[in-house]
Amino acid sequence: MARIPKNVGLLIIWFHPTLEQISNTLLSATHFQKTWVVDNSPSRNWPRQGEGKEIEYIHQPLNIGIADALNIGFSLATDARLDFVLTLDQDTYIDGFIMNRHVSDSLELLKQLDIAVIGCRYELTKSCEGGHIHAIFENRDSVITSGSIIRLTAWVSVCGFDSKLFIDQVDHDFCYRLKELNQKIFINTAIKIRHTVGDPITVKFFNKTLTTTNHTSTRRYYQIRNSLYIRKRFPQFSKPLLVYLKELAIMFICIIAAENGKIKKLLAIAYGVIDHLRSRYGKCNLKFLV
Repeated sequence: MARIPKNVGLLIIWFHPTLEQISNTLLSATHFQKTWVVDNSPSRNWPRQGEGKEIEYIHQPLNIGIADALNIGFSLATDARLDFVLTLDQDTYIDGFIMNRHVSDSLELLKQLDIAVIGCRYELTKSCEGGHIHAIFENRDSVITSGSIIRLTAWVSVCGFDSKLFIDQVDHDFCYRLKELNQKIFINTAIKIRHTVGDPITVKFFNKTLTTTNHTSTRRYYQIRNSLYIRKRFPQFSKPLLVYLKELAIMFICIIAAENGKIKKLLAIAYGVIDHLRSRYGKCNLKFLV
């Protein structure tokens, strides 16, 4: 299988990666001439088998968050004079053949200079495959960062990812700021990746089946705080209020009905609202959430 063009780099963010996730990173890197791994874990996770490969490992033991980790990788890719970066979360898996297809299809569309980002579909199951033989591109307001091919000049044009969000909504904020500059966001619906959201569990509640992401209390804090920020900052892209409130209600029901650490998670949500109202952003320093 041919390598992906040298003007496209790979960026993967780690946080307490498993051995399987580390192995997947090394496998994905074989398709690229340059890969960056930014590790937000307290301890180094760089494996011995990664030595000598064209991978640059950057360890950030204080956990600088997703936004700043992405910015470090994009800055290094800019210094390396690349044109595009494919970003992957550690819990995303994409088959090598499908990844090559995703990049080659996207590079054709990216010849249009007003297109900034091309994402792809994701599934929570273990399936990971290409759908249609030919790319099917759709215009979107935003896509998730994982599995997206991003133009480096677009990243520069909006001064990078917003570090005050730290994690959650970072990708949507980035896309919305690009849209404000009349840059376009696309998704290739013919490409599907496997991507895990939280630690999902499914339960029965009053004879209804509910699936919850089962995120940690810290993530619940960021989810609420940052979603409120996004609604205020980008009302033109936000969901209708009733839809947003319905989703919040479902989250509360799922936490109460199925998740562990209910009290801590509900307190985290409350503090997320309070910090948004006080315009307190950046890394969460609430000790009871740790």
